[in-house]
Amino acid sequence: TEAWIQFSHFEGESSILIEDNGVGFDPNSDKEGIGLESMHNRVAYLNGELEIDSQPNKGTAVTIRIPDKTNKKLGELYETHHTS
Repeated sequence: TEAWIQFSHFEGESSILIEDNGVGFDPNSDKEGIGLESMHNRVAYLNGELEIDSQPNKGTAVTIRIPDKTNKKLGELYETHHTS
């Protein structure tokens, strides 16, 4: 299996695209593991969007979009907790 990760910033949002050529899965299945649930929760907390495109035996693509407004808040929070 190979994986590719792409970070980009365009028109007020940052995005992360993660793709692999692995075994894939059915994203519409009622079975959602703790990893997918955690991803959904974390992206929702950041007021972002999560899109999963996968098919059995065809790999997976995950796209995460986070608005700049959230990025600024995260930066301020980081500075508050990591300043000497």
